[in-house]
Amino acid sequence: MSDDAVASRTGKTWREWFDILDAAGGTGLERREIITLLGEHEVGPVWRAMVASGYERHLGRGEAPKPVAIVKKAAAGSLSTSVTRTVSATLLAAYGAWERPTRRKRFFPEEITFATRADGKTLRFGWKPDASRVSIVFKPLSKTRTQVTLSHDKLKNPADVDRLNTFWTETLDHMQALLEKTDD
Repeated sequence: MSDDAVASRTGKTWREWFDILDAAGGTGLERREIITLLGEHEVGPVWRAMVASGYERHLGRGEAPKPVAIVKKAAAGSLSTSVTRTVSATLLAAYGAWERPTRRKRFFPEEITFATRADGKTLRFGWKPDASRVSIVFKPLSKTRTQVTLSHDKLKNPADVDRLNTFWTETLDHMQALLEKTDD
């Protein structure tokens, strides 16, 4: 994400955020503590998570706590990637965050049209840039915890897998922050 985009949403560029977090001892903090620290700077919950994630990448520890990417060969040589999050939210809230455009735009600004909807369980849509397919499966773990698994299939090469795994990891980070309202 560009400095201009971050500055327009948070009032500061990446460098300014990195300097603020460094000065506050951010190099020794865990992600949740960084998010809490960002709350003192009037940054909304989704952008707190985004800035914290960017800061961790800046520090060279952006891989943790990264979910495991599952990359598998599919039919006809296409590739897939999958990212999973367990969120502290009801099944209805997690499903609604994706299904309702006004909620979804807060963490995923792309326009999409769902090809398949299995109410409260699965959403599927085509990825317009390359005609690949995205599926999101919602599984209740308890009344207040839901597992969200996003799979992106029919990818053409390993570079697409890496790029889209990073993209979907960040998207699900933002979805989780929104659902859990990490206002600390």
